[in-house]
Amino acid sequence: MRIKKLLIFSAILPLALAQNSLAQEGDMAVRIDSIMEGKEIFNTTKAPRSGINNEDQKISFIAGVGASYITNTLYQNPVVDLSTKNVIISKAQSLKTNISLGIAYTPQTLTLIRTENDEEISVPYGWTFISFINPLSFNQASDNQGFFNMIDFGIGLGWKFAGDFLIVGTLEFFNVRQAKEWFIEEYEGNDKSFSVDDAAQVSFDSDDNNIFRNKMATTIGFKICYTFDIIKSYKDAGETIKSRKEK
Repeated sequence: MRIKKLLIFSAILPLALAQNSLAQEGDMAVRIDSIMEGKEIFNTTKAPRSGINNEDQKISFIAGVGASYITNTLYQNPVVDLSTKNVIISKAQSLKTNISLGIAYTPQTLTLIRTENDEEISVPYGWTFISFINPLSFNQASDNQGFFNMIDFGIGLGWKFAGDFLIVGTLEFFNVRQAKEWFIEEYEGNDKSFSVDDAAQVSFDSDDNNIFRNKMATTIGFKICYTFDIIKSYKDAGETIKSRKEK
């Protein structure tokens, strides 16, 4: 049920954002609060003009949140039923949600015209390429995957609107510790015990390379990202401090 709601949300959200983008691109004046400080009125046009105030930070940092579907079949860490000594193997969940940090590149720009003084501002807009890592997950794909993982990364292609937000389709990869194929095939029926020297084992160590291996898993999903330029922010802050000292 949770996955169904997420899919419905992911289908409706792009339509809502697209409708908002079309309103911004219309011939009428539109209000864009995220581009300039204060509330200024802009007309939009895709035809560049002279005297443009160039704000087109084509490369920017991103912070995003999203969900993805794991295309591989993953399993939880095998456990032992203490009453029967049988090995229990169950499949892991296929939905993964996380927070992402990365870099975005938007090759195209959109020109916005302030009606008050006819000033033009060029901002990044359109198809955007991103690369990112997922340092924090909201849920574990399996028992052997932690909530913090710096080797969880991906790439994506999305659409940046005439503000600070973009929506992205993603392809992600992460490493997870899994039981080897022979072990799964032998014990996935949950009706056998695992014995060593005729003694039934009651626990498993995921560091045991005789039973476990590292596996690279792949996911496909979407993210909603906020873009910002840290370098420009520090530069602007430095110029502000400098001007205050000069006064």
